[in-house]
Amino acid sequence: MLGASDGPGSGWRNTTVYKAGIAYEPRPDLALRAGVAWLRQPIPESQTLLNIFAPAVTERHITLGATLRLSRSWELSASYMRAVGATLYGSSSIPAGPPPGGVGGGEANLRMNQSALGVSLGWRY
Repeated sequence: MLGASDGPGSGWRNTTVYKAGIAYEPRPDLALRAGVAWLRQPIPESQTLLNIFAPAVTERHITLGATLRLSRSWELSASYMRAVGATLYGSSSIPAGPPPGGVGGGEANLRMNQSALGVSLGWRY
């Protein structure tokens, strides 16, 4: 059944995420930040078919950020995140045989990479 421990579904397993970061203030009005994160692949090779809708297969992230204090009350922040591309190759991910139990067999391979850029204006009170 869909969602059962031995059936189709997202099938994500628990994973531990390791993170490291550093912050540096070269001036009182400027903060610079950088970080990395890495984890073990949470999606089993047998569960790639339904994870086409959420192919979160990246295992390494790199981040950069900065905050500039414009005045006593206002600050401008920017950040960038890069999820390093990764591919997960399915293994017995598409059930063989005719429907309803099977859909012809084969593999569903997943690939993903991401970039995110953020800018914010903050007011301190």
